[in-house]
Amino acid sequence: MKVNVEVQYICYPIDLLSGIPYYVINLIKALAQRKDIDLSVSFFDQFKERNYRQYVEEHLGKEILCNLQVQECNTQSYRPIQDESKFIDYTDFSGFDADVFHFPHFKTIPASLNSNMVVTIHDMTPMLPKGLEWMGQSISVKNELPKYQHSIKILENNPEILIIADSGATKADILNLTNIVANRIFVVPLACDFSTHYPEKNENILNAFDIRHPYLLYVGKLDFRKGILDIINAFEQVKNTHKDLKLVLVGDAWSNYEELFIKLANSPYKMDIIRTGFVTDEQKRALMSSAEIFLFPSEYEGFGLPVLEAMACGAPVITTNVSSLPEVGGDAAVYVSPNNPEQLAYEIERLLNSDSLRQEYRQKGFEQCKKFSWDMTAQMTEEVYKIAYEQQV
Repeated sequence: MKVNVEVQYICYPIDLLSGIPYYVINLIKALAQRKDIDLSVSFFDQFKERNYRQYVEEHLGKEILCNLQVQECNTQSYRPIQDESKFIDYTDFSGFDADVFHFPHFKTIPASLNSNMVVTIHDMTPMLPKGLEWMGQSISVKNELPKYQHSIKILENNPEILIIADSGATKADILNLTNIVANRIFVVPLACDFSTHYPEKNENILNAFDIRHPYLLYVGKLDFRKGILDIINAFEQVKNTHKDLKLVLVGDAWSNYEELFIKLANSPYKMDIIRTGFVTDEQKRALMSSAEIFLFPSEYEGFGLPVLEAMACGAPVITTNVSSLPEVGGDAAVYVSPNNPEQLAYEIERLLNSDSLRQEYRQKGFEQCKKFSWDMTAQMTEEVYKIAYEQQV
């Protein structure tokens, strides 16, 4: 069985990668270790003007690439088949050949494919009532929405296309928001990369960021749905009794997230709030390994990978009791309601005041993250490929 996975989402520098590219990279690496499929990866780079191949080689590595074929299309820009009146089949247009094509995101998928198709839906953020608010409501985001809607229409009109969902919560959202039936959707959870996420304290890295103990930590995009304002409000409440506590926010903010910038500028404890921007895996590991508590009070997640990563590094986790997060955290996390900084502050205080409680959640976290692995993700994904392959094109 020949399987092609499109890797367009990893064709960027490392500091621009986020959840979906990490999914693609780790999935490809795990699939490459399996022997039951003939694996290839593909991407578009018109006239090779962007040199996307360098990023594919950098992120996947020579050892992985020597075991699979890299298919590059240089005739037109990525996703040229938006005008369905042209009705060019994706396989004929691109020149890529496979029995099964896997598109690891549903924002743009081909309207016509002369093969079997598998599509991963990580979350349904753009289709949710608060989706545009969470995504920033910028012009670019609003212009992207029709692409998501178009892809959903393709999926609804082509029942032979199989869908991978990161979590049971995402599957439920797909069923609630579309006309796609349940037996086409397969839940395949993501995993933590244990080669980069494990307990390792590094005071030199902390010192480089001018971070002092003790500190609370958040890692992720500083966007509208992640509960960043709740974190800051809760931190300000806790500071009344923990004068030496710091707050570390890792990740970049939406450029139009003015409310966040105003909040940071006006906080009475702004000198104790540290923004690091992008960090390397080594830096993230050190920050998670030494944090008193990892905070992730998101309003909505398709999976919530940072929760697993923090657990693998030994950080006690407080997250929210919504969407996929209870599936990921199990009984190893402390749960709060979203948009509730008072409850968040209470749980932070409760953990800070008990070394034994924090240690209990550290141990639970180590056990919880072991339930997920990229090898298992690859195995479950391969089973979906086999089901797609057995279907008639």
